[in-house]
Amino acid sequence: STRVLPSFAVPDGTLPVRVRLQASGEMKGVILREHFPRGWKLIQASPPPSSLDNVEGMVRWILKTDESPVVISYLVQVPEGLEPSKRFDFSGELIVNPRGGGVTHPVAGDNNVHIGPFHWADDNGDLVIDDGETLAASESIDEMEQLHLSWETIEKIWDAGRYRWDAEVKKFIPLRNPEVEE
Repeated sequence: STRVLPSFAVPDGTLPVRVRLQASGEMKGVILREHFPRGWKLIQASPPPSSLDNVEGMVRWILKTDESPVVISYLVQVPEGLEPSKRFDFSGELIVNPRGGGVTHPVAGDNNVHIGPFHWADDNGDLVIDDGETLAASESIDEMEQLHLSWETIEKIWDAGRYRWDAEVKKFIPLRNPEVEE
């Protein structure tokens, strides 16, 4: 299983997280356990989790193999007032066949995000969501269709060319012209 995380998380914004599961033939059920930073809150998940501890930052899904989704996705609320460029870690494990003693595999892939005034679709943090990032974001939104992710904002930023984070209204503001700051 592999975690997909954006490069950046904006304080007081939301962060989409995906775990892609690779099912193997002899699985008789699995438990996925994910650990997210303390103080962050899981606000949505697909499928709904089997248990959630928003204080410690831990969520679990019990999955029977016949109904096992290919992707588990969740949205976390990032606390406000976090230091820019600070790094936060995610970790997780997949327990296969928990009844038969179980084999634990760590979740591979992305395991940290940096704090910054950047949209989750802006992979390199250059305040532009370019063609490649827009395509990747569109794929993410398709893969996480059960969650409320806004395609409209990404589209507006892509059309405008640039954006900035407005911390007061907690929105990303598309900017048509780099010289014109509000």
